[in-house]
This record gives sequence, structure tokens and C-alpha cells, in this order.
Amino acid sequence: MARPRNGMPVITDAMREKIAQEMRIRLRNNPLRWTELPDGRIERLQFTPKQLEAWGHFDEVKKLIGMVGANRFGKTFWAGCVCAQVATGLLRTDWPDLPRNPASWALGPPRTIWCITTTFEKSRDVQQKEIWERIPPALWKRGTRWDKKSGFHNHVAELKNDTAFVFKSEEQKLITFEGSKIHLAWIDEAIKPPFFLAVLPRTVDYRAPIIWTALWEHAFIEDLFYHREFSPDMKNVIPADQVGLVQGQMSDNPHLSASEIELVAGVMSRKDRRMRIEGLPTIRGGLVYGEFSVERHHRAVEAPLSPEAWSNRFELIDPGWANHCAVLFGYIGPGDVAVIYDEIYRQERTVGQLAAEIFLKRWSLRGVMTPAEIEEYENAIEAGSRDGEGLGTIDAVFASNKSIQATIDRWKKVKGDLRPRVVLMDEYAKQHDQAKQLSMLQLMRQMRIHAQPASNADKRTQRFAVRELLTPMNGLIRLYVDTEQCEWTVWEFRHHRYKEVDPELGEHKGKTEPVVDGHNHALNCIEYYASHKLKHRPLGAGAAPSGTVAAMAQEAKRRRHRA
Repeated sequence: MARPRNGMPVITDAMREKIAQEMRIRLRNNPLRWTELPDGRIERLQFTPKQLEAWGHFDEVKKLIGMVGANRFGKTFWAGCVCAQVATGLLRTDWPDLPRNPASWALGPPRTIWCITTTFEKSRDVQQKEIWERIPPALWKRGTRWDKKSGFHNHVAELKNDTAFVFKSEEQKLITFEGSKIHLAWIDEAIKPPFFLAVLPRTVDYRAPIIWTALWEHAFIEDLFYHREFSPDMKNVIPADQVGLVQGQMSDNPHLSASEIELVAGVMSRKDRRMRIEGLPTIRGGLVYGEFSVERHHRAVEAPLSPEAWSNRFELIDPGWANHCAVLFGYIGPGDVAVIYDEIYRQERTVGQLAAEIFLKRWSLRGVMTPAEIEEYENAIEAGSRDGEGLGTIDAVFASNKSIQATIDRWKKVKGDLRPRVVLMDEYAKQHDQAKQLSMLQLMRQMRIHAQPASNADKRTQRFAVRELLTPMNGLIRLYVDTEQCEWTVWEFRHHRYKEVDPELGEHKGKTEPVVDGHNHALNCIEYYASHKLKHRPLGAGAAPSGTVAAMAQEAKRRRHRA
């Protein structure tokens, strides 16, 4: 061996290659001790600060642990190590001290681990590959093999201790998610909520944790980890102390070059850069009404309303049956500022049931209903609904509506009509319980709800008008929402989105700015309001609608004047 002047041996290229081959053999034989860095070097397995933070949540036995953020900040590697610990029963803290030969390791009891992602192709290339590379070969059952083209046979892989990895995806039918109890679930990417809900019951027997690795590319991820809700009527689905969230950016991976990250970020769109490099949520970027903010647009409304606010009330109705029917209640304040103070958001409500609830909202806000009267009224409406004999036919629905109408009329004689200044309803709306092509406008009028037709045609102009109301002009915002009372309205502001642009064009082609046809029922109502450009009317200015409180006050004033 040649020696330089300082007496140190010279390491030749052949020697370096031999060392590299030896390290690759060590990595393959025991990937719980060694790991390969992005530059190809093989070193002892160590966890980054972000990965250790996630391990901390796992050690606390939290139900849901998420590593959510940028690409390449160590999400998949950490999840693979969690799966290895649960599968083998060997704690990660003991990995450095295990015997060199994995065949001599004493494994723990058998476990069942589900790995779920969006497609089987992603399952093969990400989850299956990671687990195959993270488990020493000596621990797999004979014949177990991962192939880069087909993955594991039948999407199942087993260890010698009978631990089973079961790989699932959204490409399966939801019913096939029924299965045995599990000890761990690893979810990768933003799977749809129904699949997550199908996984949850499988975790109950063993109090199995769920680990989730994803980008901030879907509103459901934000709902689950930030708000811990699926919808306004499914809140706190997992208690705060049972949720652990670790967010990271690409630079949190100490093995990546800062200059290379900067180079890659420079050719990305702002949205991709925020999501894939900075690890930040991009959910607001695709919202139709991203201008809305709970902090900026909240205004609490307490009953009773002032006489002027009461005389400027309005109601907005977007009908639906299988989809939600939304009814918003609001008033127009000075400066033409609209305040939405209450809502109804229901599915499969007949016209009679909906009208009954609208009248109850009117009377309750005015304070003319005692708790006992509310209970009596609701019982009467429920009895009227039963008169429809299960609402199985159109005739049954009309029988129910007729019974409910009689109840409403009886209570109106005592409590009054309390009609708002204006009621707007989608002019094209049809209802499940219609007959002879009656529109819901006609059906609601039969139930004493007198609505004006609201056009739903020029959505682009309507959306522009709503944005004008939401955007401060000379310091004035002209649309507020009582966010505590109007949870579904807030939900829609946070979820109503544009469709994805064409990836090649970078913009929508054909139809201008298409939106996802969902989460828009309450927002349709607000669009009706914006397009009608209603103005505030001071108390006593102009003739109030017949039957309203303002009309009764005006009539009383005229009688006093005549006297």
C-alpha cells in the first residue's frame, strides 16, 4: 500500500467501492440500524428533530398523529419506522443494541397493520416499498417479496411472527374496508373522509393509533387536525389531547442542500412552493370566497333586535331535498351592511316541515315563545308529519303538509305572522315532494311563506357582488355573520372551492372559473342577496309589508295621528 509523506495510508477508489459495498450489505441486512442518505452515503439510523417530535406523540399513545407538511421532510421514513416498531415489537430505542444477526431477534406477538393511501400504484411505490426496505430480510416469512412492478402479492405481507401488513386504497369499494381489528393504521396522502371513517371502528379493540402522512392539499386534512371536525354537526370527533400534529418544511431535513431547495422552489408556482417546499396549507388558495375570515366578518347578534333592524329583516332560501336546504336569516343595517344572524340547514325536509321551522325561528327571535310553547309547537308539527304515514308517496307528503299548515295557521293567530321585509328563493328550485311541476315558490306560498324569485343564472356576477360585500371599502365591510349561530354558513365559506385548473394550460379551459358543485347551499342564499342590492330603510320610511311589526307600528302611529 502506497503511503504519502505524512505516513497515512492512501485509500484507493477500489477500496472506497469495497467499503461502499460492505455498507450496502449492512443496510440491507439491518435497516433498523443503518439508513441511506440522499447523497448515497450510508450511516447509522438517526431521527431528525421533527421525527423525534412525532415519536413523542406516538409514545404518549395519542389516537391520531400527523406528520403533515412539505415533501421530503421525513414523513414517510418516520411512518415506516413506526410500522417496523409495531410489527416487530422491538422499541426503536433498542435498535442500536440488537444483535448483528436479525435472525436471532426475539420478536413480539403478531400484529395487524393497515396501510392506506389513494391508489394501489402509490401504495406499491411508497408504503409497500418503504416497509419492504425498513424490515430486515431475515424477519419476513419465506416467499414474501416486494416487486417494483406489482408490489406485494395480493397486497398483503407477513413477518415470521405472523404480523400482517394489509395494504388498502381508495380504489377499493368502501365495503371492503370492513375487516378484522387492527393494531396500527398508517394513512398516506389525503384519503376521502368516508374511508377514514371506515378505518376508525377497526382501531377500537386494541386502542390502535392512526399515523397520517400528507401534504396540506385537501380541506379534510385541515378540518381534522386543526378543527377536529368533519362538519358542523360532527365536532370534536377526536379530543384535542388525543391529536398530535407535526408540521414541517423541506429545510427540516438536515440532509438536503439549502441551495438545491432554493433552486427547485424557484421554478414552482406559489401554491406548489407553499405546499411542497414550505409545508404550509394552501386550502384558502382555491376558495371561491377566500376573502371571508371568521375574525373579520363575525358579528354577534342578540335578541331582541332593535325595531329598525327588525323592520329590515330578510330571509334567503335555497331549496333542496337530497342536498341540503339552506335558509338564512338576516337584516340590513345602516350603510347597507348585511348581518346574517341565524340559519336552517337541513336535508329531506318537506315544505311543511321547513315552513314550520321558519315560523318558529321568527317567533323565537321575537321572544314570543316560551320553552313550554316551543315544545308544544314542535310536538304538534311532529304529529302533523306522522299524518303523512311515513311520507312514502306524494299524496302522503301533501297530507302531512296540510296538517302542518293547519298547525301553523292556528299558532299564527296567537303569535302573529312576523313576516320579514323580503324573502328571496331560487326561482328554478324544484322539490322532491312537488306534484304537477309545482315549484317550491308555489308550495311555500301555500304554507304562508311568501317569497320573491331570485335568479340563479349569472353566478359570475353574483360572486363578484359577494366579494364586494366581503372586501373592506373605505374601511367598511358590508357583510357580517354571527359565526356562532351560523356554523354551516362558515363551513361553506371554508370549503366552497374552484375546480383544479388544467395542469398543462395553468388555467381553466372552456367554462370560466368552474367551481365544485358542493358546499354552496348557504352561499347560494348570500349570492341571491348580493344580486338584489337591497338597501337599508330607516324605521318608518315607506310602507312596511303587511303583517310585519313595522306595519303594525305604522298603523298605530296613524291611528294616534287621526285621534
